[in-house]
Amino acid sequence: MRIGGTESYNHVLMRERAVATHGHEISEHYGMMSNGDLLRVAAVRDTVTTTAREALAEELRKRGLDSTDAIGKYERERDQKIEQEEELAATVRWSKRSRFQRIFDHLRQHPLQALLASIGSPGLAFLVGYGMVTLRIGNGRILSSLVSLTLALGGVCGIAAARSSARLPIRIIGTLVTLGEFYYAFFFLFAATIGVRELRAES
Repeated sequence: MRIGGTESYNHVLMRERAVATHGHEISEHYGMMSNGDLLRVAAVRDTVTTTAREALAEELRKRGLDSTDAIGKYERERDQKIEQEEELAATVRWSKRSRFQRIFDHLRQHPLQALLASIGSPGLAFLVGYGMVTLRIGNGRILSSLVSLTLALGGVCGIAAARSSARLPIRIIGTLVTLGEFYYAFFFLFAATIGVRELRAES
């Protein structure tokens, strides 16, 4: 694994410890390292032997990197690169998600909105049913299917609220609302299925 174009900490430290067992090679070893690798070892100098620390300090002094400001600057730049790579990895993972997963993740990040959407879905289902009956659009099978779909979507919003990091009352309410909405969603779905069978029987 490489971070910011240089070797990882574990790799550098393992190699450094192996070289440190041969005292005459330590100075030469540090002299061949890049500034980035040298500062990486300096950031965790407490983990190396006394002889290695002395050789490390001497090489840092030769390169003008022995000040705490140089090491601190390197550590800040390193942390910034790590954060940028983590953000990039998160962006790549997000881009690979489906549209449904993105919406669900958005709802989980906004549990109050998800809970309100879940609670409001029965009202929306009622408006859909009332509108179809009043305007005489479709039939009972279509009505039951649309109501079932609306309630199921509300249940998904409830799941997002229940699985969020919100306060416990919001998660409990989300769970209860989800159970109720899925129960009635299956009820109306069953009604729609019965309607389809009746139509086939009549034909």
